[in-house]
Amino acid sequence: MVIGLVILLRAISWMFDPETPLFESNFVTLVYTLYLLTFEAGMGLTIVMINNKLMEEELLKTQGALESSIDELKQASTELKTLRGLLPICSWCKSIRDDQGYWSRIETYIVNHSDVTLTHGLCPDCALKYFPNRDAIDDKM
Repeated sequence: MVIGLVILLRAISWMFDPETPLFESNFVTLVYTLYLLTFEAGMGLTIVMINNKLMEEELLKTQGALESSIDELKQASTELKTLRGLLPICSWCKSIRDDQGYWSRIETYIVNHSDVTLTHGLCPDCALKYFPNRDAIDDKM
């Protein structure tokens, strides 16, 4: 504001006497330079502070999202059941031997060691093998 008044007064005096130099005064140059340095430093510091605050807020949001993702992954890993490795299976009855040496039906083992729910059906080959007259029974119904 002060520098603006100084420049305005110099401009008015120059309008009345064009021979008077407008900005050749060492005092005006010094005041103007100091003003610009102070203004630029203040603006730069203000911009750095605003940017720092915005980055801090963004970092907190990202950190919160990361912590949420980590919690979700931990929850998923505790719920995850997978079948891996070699499963000893009886070649006749298809029972499975577990790590403790106990044998259980394949359906029981799969249900206990995975997130699978089994339902039963009948494949076409077994239907023909065990129910050869099924077409005749279906026709009567």
